[in-house]
Amino acid sequence: MPFYQSRKIYCISLIIFTLLIGHGKAFAEPKKSTNVMGMLGLNTIPNARFDEAGTMRIGMGTTDPYLHSFIGFQLADPLYVNIRQTSEISGLNDSADRLYPGVDFKLKLLEENNNRPAVAIGINSAFGHKRTASEYLSFSKRFHNFDFTGGVAWGQLGSAGHIKNPLSALSSHFEQRRNYNSEETQYFNDWFTGEDIGFFGGVEYFTPLDGLSLKGEYGANDYVGERSITGFNAPAPWSVGLNYQPTEWIDLSASAIGTDKLMARISLQSNAKKWIGRDYKKTKNIGVISPRPDNKKIDFKNHKPTIINSIYSDSNKISADIEISNHNNAGVIIGRTARYLSNIAKPNIEIIELNLSNNKLKGPSLKLLRHDIERASLDNISNPEEIW
Repeated sequence: MPFYQSRKIYCISLIIFTLLIGHGKAFAEPKKSTNVMGMLGLNTIPNARFDEAGTMRIGMGTTDPYLHSFIGFQLADPLYVNIRQTSEISGLNDSADRLYPGVDFKLKLLEENNNRPAVAIGINSAFGHKRTASEYLSFSKRFHNFDFTGGVAWGQLGSAGHIKNPLSALSSHFEQRRNYNSEETQYFNDWFTGEDIGFFGGVEYFTPLDGLSLKGEYGANDYVGERSITGFNAPAPWSVGLNYQPTEWIDLSASAIGTDKLMARISLQSNAKKWIGRDYKKTKNIGVISPRPDNKKIDFKNHKPTIINSIYSDSNKISADIEISNHNNAGVIIGRTARYLSNIAKPNIEIIELNLSNNKLKGPSLKLLRHDIERASLDNISNPEEIW
């Protein structure tokens, strides 16, 4: 290949790669979506992501030979519970040949930070039919607009059996074989058992089109139970697909599993905090831009917390009257308001004063040092307790 052609290809590739990762900074928090069974994840595998507490979700997903119907709840920040009915069907218009109900959950172990991934532990059919039962550890780490996931699974999701079950070194109890066609209900003593475990991994790419992402994965499901179904052919372990959220409450997904099976899913989700009847005011989060910013060059209009009633200042302090709602976290409101005032205050102002009220009843006045806010936000050498 002539030199100028190879250089042209290199430049085009570099431009494409830059476009792929460059826009990721605009996504403060990518939109989360579920796998085919209703747990947050890629196409068929789970990740270590969680919804905002209070989120509820209902949906359906299908891939040969199953139709999954589910309703999920983010009961608390670290705990997601999914109630699922899996039906074995020949076609979407046919009656179910078998039913495999299950209660799934996922528990957050570690938050993601700069040095480590998010870590979660989960169980499919923690209580339910053994056909769809799995236990797993998942790890997720974001790089720009790519979200990488890896993990290890027991049961259905790990039935490819890449290595021996490491828990068998602790007790022979964990070596017992798993019967995916058993009619007995899955219970505590079945968790994390099996002769072998499998590894899974994948990545989700958040495209420049808001709400659209691409998912690719490599799973460890060997379809041991499904192979007993007449006419079923196990697909390849890889899959690729699209996920699209046209609005914050509708989520659509379609993917190819191997070369001969398709997956489709639709789910509806909403947060109970935003339902009609709740006194809910959404505030936008913003960090401290820089110590003593040039305020004339920065437009903070879209970041002003909605709970601020008025702002005024004198030669050495800036003050704000803020309303504490019964349905908002007071600490979050105080923190966001303090950061906002730090950003808009004149360079010489050192004191941030917050005058709190609730339903027109005056509360305490808090005085914070602007220097402390900057140290916590910019240098990570202070914390809320020290500021308080």
